[in-house]
Amino acid sequence: RFPDGNRPGAGTATPPTVVDGGGTVPRSSPSLLSPTKAPSTPTGRTVSIAGVGNERTIACDDTIVSISGVDNTVSITGQCARVVVSGVKNVVTVERTGAIDISGMNNRIVFRSGTPDINQSGIDNTVERD
Repeated sequence: RFPDGNRPGAGTATPPTVVDGGGTVPRSSPSLLSPTKAPSTPTGRTVSIAGVGNERTIACDDTIVSISGVDNTVSITGQCARVVVSGVKNVVTVERTGAIDISGMNNRIVFRSGTPDINQSGIDNTVERD
C-alpha cells in the first residue's frame, strides 16, 4: 500500500518495505539459501558454442564442450571429457572423448578413437566411429 493512495508512475523507483522485523543476520547463522554442493565435473573448463551456421575448430584439453543451435559444424581436436550436442542439424567431429550426450533432431557426431559413454535421445540423431 502506498501512503495517501499515491501510486508511483511507471519507471519510478520505490524503496522496499520491511514488515514485521528486518535487521541484520549474524554471519554465524546458517543460511536457508546456501547452495547445495554442485556435482563435481571433470578437470578443465566448459567451452560452449551456440548459434546458427557456425563453423568452428577447437582444441580440447580434458574440457567439456557444449554445442547447441542449428546447422553448426564443429571439429574438435585432442581429448575431451564430454561432448554435449543439442539442437538441429549440428555436425560434430571429435578426436577423442570420454562421453557423448546428444539430443534434438538430425544431429551427427563422429568420434575417431576411444569408447565413449553415449547418451542419446531425440529424433534421427547419429553417433558413429570414424
